[in-house]
Formats: sequence, structure tokens, C-alpha cells
Amino acid sequence: MSVNELSTIILRFRDLVTDRGQTVAQHISIINNSNTGYVWWGWWRKRDETVPDDVFRDLAKRAKAGGFCAYLIDSGQDLLYKIICTDIKWDPNLIEIESPEAAKTPEYYNQRAYLAWFKLTEIAEVTDPESVLR
Repeated sequence: MSVNELSTIILRFRDLVTDRGQTVAQHISIINNSNTGYVWWGWWRKRDETVPDDVFRDLAKRAKAGGFCAYLIDSGQDLLYKIICTDIKWDPNLIEIESPEAAKTPEYYNQRAYLAWFKLTEIAEVTDPESVLR
């Protein structure tokens, strides 16, 4: 797939270090309780996953030009969330980086480093996931 054909992304996650449902709840809490209205979501990639640099560059342009819609899928609970992403941060040398803003990142991982961070301004559960994942 070329970058021009990309229409959206889906980030998979599970509540592995938080209580059930708390990964999303903690991110939403920061969005709702901050004066800036955003949170950073770290990409906990699998070992064999790498940063698709050309795709991330395109998505970062879209994000900074007004944001783009993407999705989070909770593979532990089979829940889908629509998100709005307004920035992506990663190191072009594919080195893990800490959150761009620890205070805008849930405490359970705000001091850890990951390959990419997504700045989210909205997280909303999709009530009919099949309509999106057709």
C-alpha cells in the first residue's frame, strides 16, 4: 500500500498494566481535565513491528493540518474507539523516545520510552464497531 492509499490507522491495545478499562479512562481524563484538551498515547509496538516512517510522515502532515481520524481497538474487550490525532512524534533513527509531555500522559507510563507518541484530542467509543470494521 502506498502512502497515498492510506485512509486511516488502527492502533491495537490491551489493559495489561492498568485495571480493565483504565487505559482509555486515564487518557480521556487527561483530555477532559486539562486546559489544553489533549493527551499523548504511546505506541507499545510488538517486537517485529517497526515505524513505517513514510506513513508516519504523511500522517504527521495530516495531523498538523487539522488532525485526522483513526481508531483504537481494545483486543482484550473487543471495543473500538474513534480518535482524533493532531500530532505524531518519533525519532527518525527509530530510537524509543519519552513522552513529549509527561504531564499530558497517564502516570503509569509517562516516564517510559516508546517508538512513537500520538497526540489525541478526542477518544470516543464506537457503539457499532462492525459498521467501521466492515
